[in-house]
Order: sequence, then structure tokens, then C-alpha cells
Amino acid sequence: NRQPVLNLALLPRKLSTPLLSRYGPGMRYGSHMDSAIGQDDDRIYRIDLSCTVFLDAKDTYDGGELEIDTDFGPQTYKLGAGDAVFYPTVFIHRVNPVQSGERRVCVFWMESLIRDPAQRAILLELTQLSGWLSEREPIDSEPRQRLVKVRENLYRMWLEP
Repeated sequence: NRQPVLNLALLPRKLSTPLLSRYGPGMRYGSHMDSAIGQDDDRIYRIDLSCTVFLDAKDTYDGGELEIDTDFGPQTYKLGAGDAVFYPTVFIHRVNPVQSGERRVCVFWMESLIRDPAQRAILLELTQLSGWLSEREPIDSEPRQRLVKVRENLYRMWLEP
């Protein structure tokens, strides 16, 4: 909630309970896709986004990279302590074997107010453009008013209550 850009990009509605995970030498997590459905005490929810938060400095262990098969080919992540990677849950991914040291991460999943990642990207871009325009145009200018109208109507069309 303290990261406005993340909130604008992800539009979170529901977050799962975080899961702490520890990998020692030789440990890995094979290729898989996260579940599409999450459940807590009071409801079942759709899972749109996965997140891995790295808890250790990347130079304290060897291996253990998170590898995600994206539309642009495999992307590998081994980030610093406190850094996170968010990605659409539709991607197959894996944790490469840890060679030495210990890899500790926190993982969680999220339902977004907007199901489609392409729609979320469009809304983020329109919001960023609106911010840029607001620095250059008065609040009642026609370009600014029209941009806000388009963005808000897309929210109305795509938002899942």
C-alpha cells in the first residue's frame, strides 16, 4: 500500500497469506504454474499475480534463481534482500537448484481488480499520461478532461466488483 506505482500497476483486491520458503544446497522447485484459485477463511478468490520477495542478499547463496517463462522467453531473477518480482500467474516458472548457502523468500498471490494484464497495463499508462498532462494543462482543460473520461470509463468496463 505504500508503493503508489505498484498499486496503480497491480490494482490489488485480495492478497493471500504470505508463505516463507527456505532452500538449502541441492534444493530446487521444478517447473510449475501457480494455482488459479486461492481460498481463505471467508471466500474463494481468483489468483492473477504471483510475487516473490527475496529475503537474503543475493551474494549469500549461489544458484536459486527464479526463472519465469514469459512471452519473451525465459527471464531469470535473483534480487537483493527486500526486492520483489511480481508476474502474471499464468507463467510457468521454477526455482533453479541452490548450489551453496541458503535462499529464503516470501511468496504470496494476489487477485487484481482488473483480471486482464493487458488491461491493467493500459490503465497504468493512461494514469501516468494523466499525471504528465496535469503538470502541463489546467484541471478543466479539454484534453485532460477527455483523458480522465476515457480512463474512468475503461475502469467501469473492466473492473470486477
